[in-house]
Amino acid sequence: MSYIPNQEELDLVEQISQGTYPGEQFTHRKHLHLAWLHAHSHEPHQAVLRMCADIQSYVKVLGAADKFNLTVTAVLAAEVVTRVIAQKNLQNFADWLSRHPDLEYHALDLLKGLYTPEQLQSAQAKETMLWPDLAGFSYEVQEILEQAFS
Repeated sequence: MSYIPNQEELDLVEQISQGTYPGEQFTHRKHLHLAWLHAHSHEPHQAVLRMCADIQSYVKVLGAADKFNLTVTAVLAAEVVTRVIAQKNLQNFADWLSRHPDLEYHALDLLKGLYTPEQLQSAQAKETMLWPDLAGFSYEVQEILEQAFS
């Protein structure tokens, strides 16, 4: 995709990958912004893998590795990627996010529709990509996750 990130966005990506971004500032919105940036910089499945790797290494540096959940990160990253692809014309994160408030305010509800709490909170979900036990993904999300984790 042809988006050119601004300096603040470049700094976010760099600081997360280096583990220097202040943990208290890495909100859910910043997670979404990072996924949005990866969606503009990589092939879809690579964007998901990059997001997972970045967050996993970042939380280790912060001493919060127990908070990382590969399944949650991968599914939400894939959801972001599919929506970025569907709206390639939106070249501003705030504009894009304003059209997807469910990702910002109800991301857990999206996951609750796919997974039982037991599966989503399991040790296995934290370490590997688990497929839903309640409902299936959209075709686009399924395809990206299969490419990333097959």
